[in-house]
Amino acid sequence: MNTWERSLSGCATSSSVTLRNCSTVVPRAVGISGIEKRFAENHHRTHESISQVLFFIYYIMKAAFEDMNRLMEYAREMVSLSKAITDKLRAKKGEITDDETVRFKTYLLSLGVSDPVTKSAFGSSAEYYKKLAEELAVVLCTPLKECGGMMTLSDVYCRINRARGLELLSPEDILNACQMLEQINLPISLNRFESGVMVVQLKEMNVETTIESTAELVATMGTCNASKLAKCLSITVILAKERLLAAEAQAKLCRDDTIEVYIIFILFSRSQLFQYYANINDFHTLPVFIRYQKRFYELKLF
Repeated sequence: MNTWERSLSGCATSSSVTLRNCSTVVPRAVGISGIEKRFAENHHRTHESISQVLFFIYYIMKAAFEDMNRLMEYAREMVSLSKAITDKLRAKKGEITDDETVRFKTYLLSLGVSDPVTKSAFGSSAEYYKKLAEELAVVLCTPLKECGGMMTLSDVYCRINRARGLELLSPEDILNACQMLEQINLPISLNRFESGVMVVQLKEMNVETTIESTAELVATMGTCNASKLAKCLSITVILAKERLLAAEAQAKLCRDDTIEVYIIFILFSRSQLFQYYANINDFHTLPVFIRYQKRFYELKLF
């Protein structure tokens, strides 16, 4: 074959390869159809990404719920164990002391694995609230002694539900059970102040028994308000305010509400008052209002 023939044949071959390659190239879409196509491709990629994320979330939630189910199974086993131990304690009631029984139940309640009273066992009858009141007395006696003998219903709600674990109580059930405390002669009772605040308190440490100690504490401090008393006694401000008002009602404290609300100071007896102002001839010149109340004089600054 001549040289020019080989060259011609090579050119023809390269031309055919080039044409085949050109035929495989997809022409780029232009115009509105191209924009729509790109939007469709982006939407498809976004949909795939969202599907992957949702699948990942589903996988995590599934694993979490499996762990939760296992945890609930363990909790049920612990509750069953505590119930079995409680039954054994009841069977051996004469062989162990009451203090040991109470201490053991306290340990169980602190772990939240007690044998809780449920509506499924008693329904909504009075017997249910009676048993629930007895459970409240067992759970709350120790915390009440630690916090000054008194606890608001909101704190009671948190304490009892924390101890019960999975068997949560509604606020209505707790209120009904607290109203049964006095009827079945338990060491705690429900008290409602004139302000409307309701508390659960130890009968041996009610507000009346704290009046003298509150007055002595205020006398030591000189002046005191609810927040200072709450901080000093490690109680809530609401309970501190009620203690101050109870002491005021018994003429143990005097309130000065002209400078700051509920500033409390100790009441002066008659002899102390005249001795304090012995050198003053005219009481009307003093910037105070003096009113006799229950063998004491109340001083209220203008």
